[in-house]
Amino acid sequence: MKTPDIRKTAAFLLAAVAAAPSMAAQPAPAPAPEPDRPAIVVEGRRDQARAVREFLNALPFAGPAEHIARFERAACPAVLGLRADHNAQVVERMRRVAREAGIPLGKPQCAPNVLVLVTADKAALLDEIARRHPYLVASLTRGEVKALQKSPAPDALWHLRESIGVDGRLLTPDAVAGVVINRTTERPSRLRDFAHPALAGAVLILEMRALTGLTPTQVADYALMRAFTGIDPARLPPDNPGSILKLLETPVGGEVPITLTRWDLAFIRSFYGSDVDRFAPGQRGEIAAGMKRALERGAAAEPDPR
Repeated sequence: MKTPDIRKTAAFLLAAVAAAPSMAAQPAPAPAPEPDRPAIVVEGRRDQARAVREFLNALPFAGPAEHIARFERAACPAVLGLRADHNAQVVERMRRVAREAGIPLGKPQCAPNVLVLVTADKAALLDEIARRHPYLVASLTRGEVKALQKSPAPDALWHLRESIGVDGRLLTPDAVAGVVINRTTERPSRLRDFAHPALAGAVLILEMRALTGLTPTQVADYALMRAFTGIDPARLPPDNPGSILKLLETPVGGEVPITLTRWDLAFIRSFYGSDVDRFAPGQRGEIAAGMKRALERGAAAEPDPR
């Protein structure tokens, strides 16, 4: 089956979301003003090597002969559901951090393929998407859609995927055969594959109730970590070093980072700096080594503003 092109359908989805009752039921939250103070970084008591492993274990599962997917072609974030100026602030922040992390980005006016949708009711919005744009949830089984709807978590994330050859080419179905044919002169290897999956798009739904009192920067940094890596906050133990990923599960009034922590930056830079052609064990090893080097250097908690 051909992977649906989220770029071509995003405008229709955004229009559908804007018209959905779940969006109109409540006003968009008004995030608090940006605080002018350094990020809160909670180190925890676990040793660094174990904490790094826990970060990697929170990534989507990939077996020994599989790959950890990421965006390899231009990503283009879009946000809907907050106030218009806050939508723009979240997008700009996501783009700035993505550039700093080495994530490939489209031009500012590119067709969106990373959608962050804020709603009062994620289950209702998932129903609307499945009914009006079923191709956008074609990568999910009915059971997976139901699980996202029933989950107590105030967010839901899924990805669309595509295949990339070892030479970096996008692999598409042959016009005659109807299947993907990988034509390459690369020699086989036990460490590198002829083709691997990549992220072609992402949809992240956030419920309004979880965003009360948060800043656009916090929302953007959380969305970036989730949408661009697929990492699952629920799989991080409570005593893992402070991460923006704990943002939505912390009770109102609890202590949370006001931006990406140095652990988050070390992770996402290492994630996008690893060799995508290697199999998952090799990728994990590279990400872990990159995080260790970054943490030992004392990576800054705030991306370069340029």
